[in-house]
Amino acid sequence: MLIDKEKKIATYTNLFKNGAVVIKREKQKQKKDESFSTKLLLKSLHSKGLVKETFSWQFYYYTLNDEGVRYLQNYLNIPEKVVPMTHKQPLVW
Repeated sequence: MLIDKEKKIATYTNLFKNGAVVIKREKQKQKKDESFSTKLLLKSLHSKGLVKETFSWQFYYYTLNDEGVRYLQNYLNIPEKVVPMTHKQPLVW
């Protein structure tokens, strides 16, 4: 299935910004559905070892690992200082 570059960049940007994506499992998805193309992109990243996939209670959870962060920084031309929300250090008072 071919996915538009704009949709791919939007999905990767959302994944990088949040550090995780949740997709609900549904039966008989239509091929033109937004979540179906997102799921295909994330499965591709999972097969490359860039995200971790967890399935629980009819939901797929994709979380970005360190290699995935570096890959998306290079792909989206993001500086190394910028990291996803799940990789930020908590503020200490």
